[in-house]
Amino acid sequence: MRTDRRPLLDHWLWEPPVFWPYLIAAAAVPIVLSCVFVPLYGLRGLWALAFLSLPLLFGVVYRMVGRRVDRMQKSVPPADGVTLPALIVRGLHQAPGVVAIRPESLGLYPIAGGCLNVRLVDI
Repeated sequence: MRTDRRPLLDHWLWEPPVFWPYLIAAAAVPIVLSCVFVPLYGLRGLWALAFLSLPLLFGVVYRMVGRRVDRMQKSVPPADGVTLPALIVRGLHQAPGVVAIRPESLGLYPIAGGCLNVRLVDI
C-alpha cells in the first residue's frame, strides 16, 4: 500500500509508485503475446518473449537513475533550504537531478555534468 498520498502525476518516472506498475504493465505485453503465439506457431511463438528484454532494460536504467537521484538528494546539504528531485535543462541537454532551493539561490545538481548555482537576484 502506498504511504505517499501525492497523485501519481506528481511522481517522477523513476519513483516506485510509478515505476513498478509501469514495468509490470510493459512486461505483461510480451508474456501475453507469447501465450497467444505458442498455440498458433508452436515453439517459434516463444520468440515473443524476446521483447521482454525491453521492459527489463527500461527497468534497470530507470532504477539506476532513481537510486542516483535519491543518493544525491540525501547528500546535497540543504543549507536552510529544501532539496527536490528535478529535470535540469541546459540548452539541449536534459538530465535528472536535484535542485536545492535556498533563500538566496538555487543549486542545480544533475546526475550527469557539473553543478550550477544560480542567484535568485539574477533571475
